[in-house]
Amino acid sequence: MDVRIAPGDTSQFHQHRFATIYLVINDALMWGQVYGKEWKSSRTSRRDRYTISDRSMAYFENHTYHRVCNPDTSTMHLIAFLNTKEPTDEVYVKHEGVNNRWFRETRLKLDVDEKSKVLEFPYPTVLVQCGAGESAVLQEEVVHSIKTEGGAFSWHEADVPFAVVNKGAGLQEFVLIEIK
Repeated sequence: MDVRIAPGDTSQFHQHRFATIYLVINDALMWGQVYGKEWKSSRTSRRDRYTISDRSMAYFENHTYHRVCNPDTSTMHLIAFLNTKEPTDEVYVKHEGVNNRWFRETRLKLDVDEKSKVLEFPYPTVLVQCGAGESAVLQEEVVHSIKTEGGAFSWHEADVPFAVVNKGAGLQEFVLIEIK
């Protein structure tokens, strides 16, 4: 889901029915309120762009009824990844980034004109570009999608190989989220 909360806007009270993590595209300060309790300032500083926020996993696991508000002057922009399946029972190996029963995060950095190795994941995967500049996703050397800005993303089915090419003018980073 593409989540945008405008300055001064407040969501309705809600529960997270599914395991959810967020990729920060443009952060803003946020307040949260658990039903029946006072507003609470969730953070006093901004999160770095293109980092993962998995705080709502506790809301999901505890069935917390809550709402959020953006008291900031800029729009909060997040990409939400929801997993509607039962959690996996796989054994975890040490891994940088998020790696839990629902999601696994992988990072990829490519220099100018660099092409990644062929990537193939056992779960559906979302590829998100982390900055401005052109990149292309290839499936069997055919262009699957082109991205030109930070936050642009593409969906990739499980067990379907693809590669990424950085066609921009500088180093480009990508976040890959497997939805287990």
